[in-house]
Amino acid sequence: MSKILKFILSLFILYIISIKNSWAKTLNVENCKSCIDINVTDSNEYWNVHNSYIGQTIISLNIKKDLIKIGGLYASYDNNRGNTITNNYVGSFNSISSIENNNTNKLYELYYYNTYKNIFFKVGKFDLQSDFGSDESFSYFINTSSTSSSIFSNNTYEMSNYGPVSSLGIYSEFNIFHNILLKTAIVSDNPFKVNTDISTSKNDIYGNTFKIESPLFLLQLDMVYGNKNKTYISIGGFYDLGKQSITYSNNIHKTNASFYISITKDLFYTKKYNLQFMVRYMNDPYTSRSVISSTFDTGLLYTSNKNIIGIIFGYEKGDKNLFVNKSKLEYRFELTYRYNITDNFFIQPDIQYIFNLSGTSKNMFLIGIRETLNY
Repeated sequence: MSKILKFILSLFILYIISIKNSWAKTLNVENCKSCIDINVTDSNEYWNVHNSYIGQTIISLNIKKDLIKIGGLYASYDNNRGNTITNNYVGSFNSISSIENNNTNKLYELYYYNTYKNIFFKVGKFDLQSDFGSDESFSYFINTSSTSSSIFSNNTYEMSNYGPVSSLGIYSEFNIFHNILLKTAIVSDNPFKVNTDISTSKNDIYGNTFKIESPLFLLQLDMVYGNKNKTYISIGGFYDLGKQSITYSNNIHKTNASFYISITKDLFYTKKYNLQFMVRYMNDPYTSRSVISSTFDTGLLYTSNKNIIGIIFGYEKGDKNLFVNKSKLEYRFELTYRYNITDNFFIQPDIQYIFNLSGTSKNMFLIGIRETLNY
């Protein structure tokens, strides 16, 4: 059977599964509805580069505070499969897909969470990729540099470009005012040996590393302004105290830091339609110790009846001390369309064009499609 027929057949099977109510049901416990949530997210991607395939399945269990009273418990398992397209064929600064990873089966997250007065916190092993760096609007894109700045993914382990990865730490958030949320975290940024390359997750393929080493501090302020057409502003940064070795350098360095600002503006908003403008800038002043010294992204996102079309343009600037012969910026263009077939099943065609791959004179055109089922 051809790959195209297999793809069409898999779409049909996933569609049949998605409309079965039993797959989307939440478990009920006596006297406590929805106290236990079990969720499965299965994503599959197909790309024009060497007919490559990427797949990811995350199974999560959420035992809520209403059941165990002393707090909630969250655990998830991650399976990644397929080709590591970026390393093998593309060679860009960052992964072309946010689900791209080495073939692994591992414990992804395991943490306790609770709310004390107006402070929410979690303690354990978790991923901070969706908590810091930008807002939700960027997350609808597929390229890893579009969803989050590649300074995070290249210069830290906790938010690696070969994700998802997680590490031990504590996270908290609370509202300073009704429209301002403060988020802070301290995590172990390199829970391995000092000379381990932090930019990959090969070292924790089973997810059983629970070590505190090389502390990473993160802080972010989320602000919302306006009534109908809102403006969302995130300002933050990180400071890393530990020793690390990075991909493109044999030198071990200590301390690194960065700051960023992300702004999303509603240009037009109704209950069914929404047009947003987005812009994000991130800078790492420790240029001699960083893979990426600065990034910039800007784009538009249009939502109509839960279907989404987005366009984004950005660049990554490789550090000149590490890329002596590769002084050019890497530019990236992405056009994506997410179509919801049902409430829990969507397909997402995606087009990317990357100029000056890793600062060289090479360019690449990429076209792919993602299918995701939540049940």
